[in-house]
Amino acid sequence: MICDRLCSDAGCWGPGPDQCLYCRFFTRGRTCVESCNLHQGELREFANASMCLECDSQCERAEDSGLTCTGPVCEGHNLSNLHTCGNRKHIV
Repeated sequence: MICDRLCSDAGCWGPGPDQCLYCRFFTRGRTCVESCNLHQGELREFANASMCLECDSQCERAEDSGLTCTGPVCEGHNLSNLHTCGNRKHIV
């Protein structure tokens, strides 16, 4: 059987990126994907290891190439990143 190119060398159950035993790059739900929607896409995501997870809906899009979402909520304690959440700015 020929597996989807997004499947790892471990193989697959059938055709398509949702039939992989393991993903080569990232997983969105149960489907293998090449990358997460870190900078673009209707659904913004952050990467946790090799999983694409949804950003908090309050995280705004960055005007440059910076990330405004690095976790499931738009807040935190890391003073090196400034995240914009709705009309409020949080230091995370």
